[in-house]
Amino acid sequence: MAHVISMGQSLPEKGESINDGETSRGNDQTIVPTDVDWTSPGSAWVLNRFNIPMELRSSLDDMGYPIEKNEGNPTEVTFPKVPLKLRKNPRSKDYFDPAVISFGLYHHGKRELQEIDTIKTEAMLKFIKESSISFPEFYYKVRNMNHLTRACYVDCSEEKYCDDTFALIMLRDGCFISYLLDIVVDKKWDKVSELFANHGRVLGYNSVITDMFLLENQIPLAVLELLMSLRYNNKKVVPKMIKHFIYYVFWKMSLEEVPEDMDEEPQAHCLLECVHKQFSKVVDGKKEGTLCFNFVPSNRFCLWNPFPKASKKEHDLIDDCPSYRSLSELKAKGIHFKSITSPHSLKKRKSFSFNDVEFIPGFFYAQLKLPPLILSYDTTILWKNLVAFEMSPACEAKIVITSYINFLNALIANPDDVKELRSKRVLLSTAGSDEDMFNYFKAISTGSIHNYSIYRNVREDIEKHCRSKIRTWVAEIIYKYFRNPWSALGLFAATAVVVLSFVQTYFTIYPVKD
Repeated sequence: MAHVISMGQSLPEKGESINDGETSRGNDQTIVPTDVDWTSPGSAWVLNRFNIPMELRSSLDDMGYPIEKNEGNPTEVTFPKVPLKLRKNPRSKDYFDPAVISFGLYHHGKRELQEIDTIKTEAMLKFIKESSISFPEFYYKVRNMNHLTRACYVDCSEEKYCDDTFALIMLRDGCFISYLLDIVVDKKWDKVSELFANHGRVLGYNSVITDMFLLENQIPLAVLELLMSLRYNNKKVVPKMIKHFIYYVFWKMSLEEVPEDMDEEPQAHCLLECVHKQFSKVVDGKKEGTLCFNFVPSNRFCLWNPFPKASKKEHDLIDDCPSYRSLSELKAKGIHFKSITSPHSLKKRKSFSFNDVEFIPGFFYAQLKLPPLILSYDTTILWKNLVAFEMSPACEAKIVITSYINFLNALIANPDDVKELRSKRVLLSTAGSDEDMFNYFKAISTGSIHNYSIYRNVREDIEKHCRSKIRTWVAEIIYKYFRNPWSALGLFAATAVVVLSFVQTYFTIYPVKD
């Protein structure tokens, strides 16, 4: 005897029972066994008869109901791995693995990284020697943090790394990074040369710096703070030292030139996140440009605003699809480009951020101010890993780096666009042609991730400028006939010929009487 239940019917609720029958399976119906009390504890009716996979059974109770997870202590992995979508991308898959040195667990012990691995032991001994504390005290202080630092990594079980091994990895890697930060920020170049004397010198130093900013090559910032507190008796020195290190590595700025802001340094979990927070700070006090009848871009005063600011409305897909396809189109429509800052003027500003994109409208032409972006092989690796970080669950902030790269990607269609941005100091590179810079930029895969809320006001102002027929007509005339002296002289000559021909024709028809 059996009961036939169609797939449109629901299974019995908790507490109900069925008393007779057998089990079989069809395409559109399930025959429920009635000779088994499926409500009894440990019943195999749900778990076995439906062939539920073992990994799913752990999420179900004995009666087949989902187990409620305890949200009080969620497992938070702060050092995720690179998203598989970026790993599989043929243009960026080789930019996420360390070239010469490993930090943390994900690439620890790889054979190709053993050659320079001894440098970490050398740096650790020098770092500890310069302090007044013994090696065992350093070691046991780090070991006592194992329960916290283990949680930062994916698949970091005690079966894979025992407490002693894990603590030694954190100590060696942390001491090396702390020692390198110390000697670079203080410009102790003799110690830098001594450290890398047998490891490629400048080539080894540059490769190590690049590997320090890989997503899968991080160690907890708490370890660095612990080591610095033991070394200097002050763990608050770490954020300031890291900030100086970042600005020196990317902008070659000395300690005195680093911009100091009054805001408290943002909290981060690793070195890469420190870079992300420094480059994605919200710029306060930035004034919005106003379209004024000044004939030039201005945000200081306004003689007359013929186009008042429209009321806010709901955004749709059409608002997020730009009508322009390249920087050349915008330039022809009267939009000029300028770097928001330069390495020499950074010290006059509170901070540098990719949030700081500004559009200054004018009547005849407008100005789009952009943060500078350094493009080289090494910095391309950094941008790729920052994009990977923003795509990971560990990133709780807005995807500023990805959005800025997508914003520029909408402007750069060919190497000529790169040449224009390079001439305006928006794209910076010390080596390589415009074609190389174009290829570097296009190699930065963003995985088709967009956040249209960032720079939305700037995009709307650009579209508003492009839709104005008067401004675009005047801009196109100026762009076509006045961008160089020869075209301007040609226009004046042609105008003079037309005027003289008209005068000659007029006096031929209406001669002057004596």
